[in-house]
Amino acid sequence: MPVLYRKHRPQTFEDVVGQEHVTRTLVAAIAAGRVAHAYLFSGPRGVGKTTTARLLAKAVNCLAPRHSEERSDEETRAKHRSKQTLPVPCNACIRCEEITAGRCMDVVEIDAASNTQVEKVREYIIEAVRIAPAVAAKKVYIIDEVHMLSTASFNALLKTLEEPPEHVHFILATTEMQKVPETITSRCQHFTFRRVGDGTLTERLRMLAGVEDVAVDDEVLAQVVRAADGSVRDAESLLGQLMAVGGKRVTADVAALVLPQSNMVHVQTLLRAVGAGDTALALATLDAASAEGCDADAFCRDIINELRSAARAAAQQGAVATAQVFALRMFTELLDRIGRADRPFFLLEVAVLTLLARSPFVPAAPAASASPGKMNPAQLASSQRDASRSNDDDAPPATTGGAARTPQHASRARTPASIKLPTTVTDTSDPVPPPLQEGESEGVRFIPPPSAGRREQLPTSTVIQSATEALSKVQQQWHHIIRDLADVNRSIPYLLEGGRPQRIADGTLTIGFRYKLHAEKVRQPGIIEPLTSAIARIVGTPLHLDPVAIAVEHFEELDRACRPATGDTTVDAALEVFASSRVIAASEPARGTAAAPIME
Repeated sequence: MPVLYRKHRPQTFEDVVGQEHVTRTLVAAIAAGRVAHAYLFSGPRGVGKTTTARLLAKAVNCLAPRHSEERSDEETRAKHRSKQTLPVPCNACIRCEEITAGRCMDVVEIDAASNTQVEKVREYIIEAVRIAPAVAAKKVYIIDEVHMLSTASFNALLKTLEEPPEHVHFILATTEMQKVPETITSRCQHFTFRRVGDGTLTERLRMLAGVEDVAVDDEVLAQVVRAADGSVRDAESLLGQLMAVGGKRVTADVAALVLPQSNMVHVQTLLRAVGAGDTALALATLDAASAEGCDADAFCRDIINELRSAARAAAQQGAVATAQVFALRMFTELLDRIGRADRPFFLLEVAVLTLLARSPFVPAAPAASASPGKMNPAQLASSQRDASRSNDDDAPPATTGGAARTPQHASRARTPASIKLPTTVTDTSDPVPPPLQEGESEGVRFIPPPSAGRREQLPTSTVIQSATEALSKVQQQWHHIIRDLADVNRSIPYLLEGGRPQRIADGTLTIGFRYKLHAEKVRQPGIIEPLTSAIARIVGTPLHLDPVAIAVEHFEELDRACRPATGDTTVDAALEVFASSRVIAASEPARGTAAAPIME
């Protein structure tokens, strides 16, 4: 049995969902006889680019608008007698049937990822386009993932793409438009496909479930749409998996077996703990989510969605949410790395600790928790019950016939306004927490601390001096950091020798590298994580690291700042000559060696 997205692939332009701006234009061009010789379809994965390309190939070869020897026009019209106008493509003539089944030799689909060489382009396209179609009226080349072609292949294709024979049409599809040369784009009519909206995607899934005679809870459909992120193919593929497991009825319990799970109660508890400055509760919540097997990627995405909803709600009210903007940026950057990490919840823990270290949140009461080790399961469960009860108060009542709402799913119905964002503090007096509005739950309340007003009044020089002192500490200890990290990974010293600490601003330490390749290598989790920990031990707080490539002269200036002054004129002169800390003073012996100056 074919998978769902192949079994129900759209066969007419009307069946393509969420891309009306493309399908209407193409239908109008077909009706007017103004089909272009080349099209470029770009957009996210699974939104209908290749499907639309096949429909266009059928439309230009459809026999319905004219008489055909293989099948009479009257026979085709009889099949669509109920419609006032003949659909294009008709899906009834022999050409449409051949293209649908993939048997038409005049419609050629090429995977550019497997045919990147210029020799393949010459053989399959440039030389083949000169030959007239074998059976169809038009020869159509569909090149999928066209951005994978090499530069030589693009250049070889230019002339053919600009002036192909009258019987040839090109349709290029790509998910990475920025990699397609402008010389190719200028020779095509470009259509941008969009992510499909949640409402449209939900209706599509509900229709497919009805066709397959399977009952799917609305709650499950919402989870599938959220996991698909606007991709029709991903949504239909997930729904097919759920149908295979659940049979004729797909419930929330069945969805928990297939879909990535992220306990929203834990997400809410974590954000409330961060909002209250409760480090112990935040760490205990992460430990509980990890122990329950929550998907770290889904967990991070739910955090981002909650912070995004809060930031948008605050922006509409004219509030300034600097702490939430910083948190949103941090977790968004973390999302790119968390899927490749061996211990993803460790990255979440570092991010939460960084947020707690720099965000002006109200500290928790001492009686609540003193340390992560003192947070017992009863306290954590009580806190989560409070979060669940608060969210349930805001949730709408369950509809008749739907699955029972658990706290995990009820929390999704919480309004974004329940997350309070801090506003800019201009008064030096201690701020008073704003009262709850009607219909607003306690939720996650980010409240400025009692000292926030005084902190806003600190002189700028004090802040700069603090960052300068921290940078100076890192620069002075930089070569010791490199030497110590050799025990973690022998390749780290070779990479970090080409970098020097440049500046600290907004909780981010920028490290300047002479070579871009070294800066990119340092971003790998196996290198950036131990380096982050080593620097945190020196400055006393976690910093976000940003490796960047800099000019040679800037690197030399930073290198001079990182050379330790030993006080010995001879040693300092040697450091200046060799431009490195490879010269070790007698007062600081190397590991396993005598206390004498050596060259490592």
